[in-house]
Amino acid sequence: MTNEGAVQHGSQDSHDQLQAAAFGGSRGSDISRSARRLSAFFTAILGVSVALFLLAVVYVYPTHSLWLIIAVTVLYGAGIASACIWFQRARRASSRGWARRYGVGFALTMALYAAGVAFTVSTDWRTAWFWLPYAIITATPVVVAGMMRGSAR
Repeated sequence: MTNEGAVQHGSQDSHDQLQAAAFGGSRGSDISRSARRLSAFFTAILGVSVALFLLAVVYVYPTHSLWLIIAVTVLYGAGIASACIWFQRARRASSRGWARRYGVGFALTMALYAAGVAFTVSTDWRTAWFWLPYAIITATPVVVAGMMRGSAR
């Protein structure tokens, strides 16, 4: 009795395992890349939604048109809820540190939004040259958070 078959079989197992590891690694890279794209798209939707709602608060709410205010608010709420539900269903993985980056970015965006609303309430100043750039600045933290890559530790 010889061990020739066992050696060949063991060699084939090692080869199969190496191929499986290589495939798994490339598949993991694909999933990671997909997660980054999905996260960036989701945070861009959130950032744009918050910026547009800030502009609505600045320009629509002072009109005191109840139906228009209700429609804008409902559209904003439905848009945010839809984006969150879509993201939760579409997401298969998150990059390393995603939750922390997203939390910090979203908190900064909402702080800028709150400051803008407070400024709107305290003044009648509605110039577009101020509010359009401010809306973009408001969206920036959450959008940047979604575009950042996770750091490997």
